[in-house]
Order: sequence, then C-alpha cells, then structure tokens
Amino acid sequence: ALYGCDAPQIQALIAERPELAQRIHSDLPYTMADAVWSIQNEMARKVEDILSRRTRILLLNAQAAIDSADRIAQLLAQELDESEAWAQSEAESFRTLARDYTLKPVAG
Repeated sequence: ALYGCDAPQIQALIAERPELAQRIHSDLPYTMADAVWSIQNEMARKVEDILSRRTRILLLNAQAAIDSADRIAQLLAQELDESEAWAQSEAESFRTLARDYTLKPVAG
C-alpha cells in the first residue's frame, strides 16, 4: 500500500530474502524490505532518509525511530558496504536529531 505500483517489487525482495518481511519497529507497518527498496531504488543513504523521509517513522513515533536507528544503520552498512564504525556513527547522529522530536515536559 505504501509503494503502489512498486509493491510487487518489494514483495519480490521479501521472496528473495524472507528476513526482510520483519517490521522495522513492531508498532508500525513498515518492513525492512521497504528500507531496502528505498536504498536500492530511491537513493536513501542515511538513517534519516529511511526513518524520516521514506517511511515517516520519525514523525509518527519518534521513540520508535530512535529504537530503530541501530537496526537501520546496520542495514544501510550492509547494503552500501560500509563499516561497523560508520553504522554506529550514523545511528548516533540520527538519535541526536530524533531526540528533538520527542515530547518534553513543559514548565509552568
């Protein structure tokens, strides 16, 4: 439903790699296949690209996005042939950004 006419190709990714059927976060409908699709076909190169721009998880549930940062960074590193250090840096950079999207107590 998210990708319209691209949905059959995303389903084909899942058929090739069944582990991609897993959800990025259990509270939301987006799958790891959605993330791989965005890496392979939409030039997603950062955790923010996937969790904010492609899936909108950051806007829907900032804590879920923070919780998913490591998982998506690892996937990006695998797909883009990046190092573990790159993945860790990318995840931490995203978490820093995402903290501004969480609710904070209001004084007064």
